[in-house]
Amino acid sequence: MKSILRENLFDVTVIFLSLLVGAGSSWVLSNSTLIYQLAGIQKSNSNVIGEIDSIQKDVRRRAQKSILWQPINRKETIFEGDSVFTGSESQATIALDSGDSLSLSPNSVVIVETEDGKINLDLQIGSVVARLGRNQSLNIRQNNEVVKVKSSGANSTINITKDKKKISLQSIEGKAQLTSKGKILQLSKSTLVEVTKNEPIKESLIQLDLEGPSKNEEVWLSNKDPLTFVWKGETKVQKAQLQASRKSDFSDKFFEKSITVKTHRTSGNLQPGSYWWKIVDNKGNTLSETETFIVVSKSGPKLLYPMKDESLFPEQTEPTPDGFSIDFYWKRNKFAKTYQLDISTEENFSANVRSLKVADPQSTQKLDANKYYWRVRSIGRTQQLGHWSEVNSFEVGKPAEDIPLVIEPPVIETPVVETPAPKPEPVRKVASKPKKIIPFKTPLINPIRSIKKQVKTPEALLKESLPVAISWESDKRSNGYKIQISRNDDFSSILDEQIVTDSSVKVALKDNGRYYIRVTAFKDKKRSQGPMSPVETFDLNKYFFLNIPRMITNPGKDVKVV
Repeated sequence: MKSILRENLFDVTVIFLSLLVGAGSSWVLSNSTLIYQLAGIQKSNSNVIGEIDSIQKDVRRRAQKSILWQPINRKETIFEGDSVFTGSESQATIALDSGDSLSLSPNSVVIVETEDGKINLDLQIGSVVARLGRNQSLNIRQNNEVVKVKSSGANSTINITKDKKKISLQSIEGKAQLTSKGKILQLSKSTLVEVTKNEPIKESLIQLDLEGPSKNEEVWLSNKDPLTFVWKGETKVQKAQLQASRKSDFSDKFFEKSITVKTHRTSGNLQPGSYWWKIVDNKGNTLSETETFIVVSKSGPKLLYPMKDESLFPEQTEPTPDGFSIDFYWKRNKFAKTYQLDISTEENFSANVRSLKVADPQSTQKLDANKYYWRVRSIGRTQQLGHWSEVNSFEVGKPAEDIPLVIEPPVIETPVVETPAPKPEPVRKVASKPKKIIPFKTPLINPIRSIKKQVKTPEALLKESLPVAISWESDKRSNGYKIQISRNDDFSSILDEQIVTDSSVKVALKDNGRYYIRVTAFKDKKRSQGPMSPVETFDLNKYFFLNIPRMITNPGKDVKVV
């Protein structure tokens, strides 16, 4: 009897929970406002205030009532109350309908609104350069206070920096008037004004002009290359200090050196990433403006294909008049504008068959049957030259004979995204095995809520890569496989290409979005390729496996950056 009652109770519980889930799902689907918030979709009645004029690297935008950050591209519309953030190596410029503009430095988060033609700027962290038209006004929120800036008579350019405690303002070009805490001050290139909550406004005289590196300049360095800081001007301060930091608020100084001359040369070992630097006196008072620069590694790209000592046997039975088509792939350098590809019949490259510049990390060249050597180096936006990659040799052989063995196209199984393992606790314990989760086709709404998440900053989130396991049906007759991953359905740009012996591979993917996969099997030891598999796709959205940072998830009226 008790067993029957327990079974009935279990059935009733299951039915009740099913009805509850169904009712909740119906409510969510019928609540358009909630769907808009989850998906980050702007309604048509939102006020347009401008557009993205320029962009560098990965920049994100979040709608006023959304909980999701979405990638944003050049010429995309900015709406009233939108939040925009840049990562550690990203920059963006917002062109406002008023004719003014806002340029965001790396590691910045802003919320932009307008009222009666005036710009309301909530700079949560980082640095912004505001270009204001004649007699245009800008309101900057500082906790519960408002700092008002108005250009004086002509166009002006104001540099605004925000850390946890204060806002610093300086006019880079032209003059402007600042109003805060009942005081009216004049902004100029020679004056730095600092506004701190519950403290008087502080004015500092800019005595030194930082010449370089500056203005988000990309500095290409090797691991041991020194970097020279240069400034000009005179100061009566006897003990001045040069400070450099990986953070805009200088809370974590990379180095702090006493200076007596107008240059300083580092000892090297600057890791890639963004840096801020300035000169202060021994009491911390500012003697210069703050400048930024980005260190870029000069290391050569990783060569992907042809691999070292690889023998290539083209599928075509007869070469064209120019030779056989050979594909070259290497790893992308996000700071490279172009690449230089050298192909030679001599290991010292004294007899180059090809030496050309290409925009993408791939190229197809016509080559005769012979042994070749190849290498690649990156070229920056202002023609900075990176180091050469390692040298790979390969051989182009005669066309493969017809082989009776025919391998069917591999069937790719559903890719599996693995959640990153949580960081270990101070007490050493055996780490649990990461869960495997099948990614959803729709990246905006994920019904799974039981995944353990970890807090990530915007910088860490942009740099985080997730391992994705890809497998396919094996064929015992094959001599290995070649897998290609692309962001384009026509595979015009190959993101990753690997040659493996097993019927599975694990790749680390960084960016959200849709990926395309295809696989081919080798028919013999000469790596003659069989037919390509059908193309498979999957969607990756890291925000379902990692937490959105607190400082950018709730930009309410009285938000505080902690």
